[in-house]
Amino acid sequence: MGKEVEAGTRSSELIHATVLWDAWQDADIGVVLFDDSGRYHATNRAYLTMTGRTRAGTERLRAGHNLADDPESRARFVEIIKGDLSHGRATIERADGESLEVDYLVTPTTVAGLPDFIGLMWPAGAARKTS
Repeated sequence: MGKEVEAGTRSSELIHATVLWDAWQDADIGVVLFDDSGRYHATNRAYLTMTGRTRAGTERLRAGHNLADDPESRARFVEIIKGDLSHGRATIERADGESLEVDYLVTPTTVAGLPDFIGLMWPAGAARKTS
């Protein structure tokens, strides 16, 4: 493959990745990217709204530990990392101290060649109306 074709392919992939993340920014459901230690790398606006946090405020949080800080949540996090659990329901604590029950879906991915996870969450029982 020629260098021009390789450069065009890389450019196209970058454009697609940028557009995909831009689309997730305004999605109605919360999106979070985290690693196997639970450290958050990126969040979208809906996630921040649901949790009542800022992006800077998520830097100190760890998935499976801070928002849902109970033994059951920590055990579920381990199951997620091992690949034994991909979805469920949890009660999280918002920044204002209020509790919010959410449904979630997690799938493994890679970012810059490193293992990470994408988590999607929405208020529990919220059904989307389709037309």
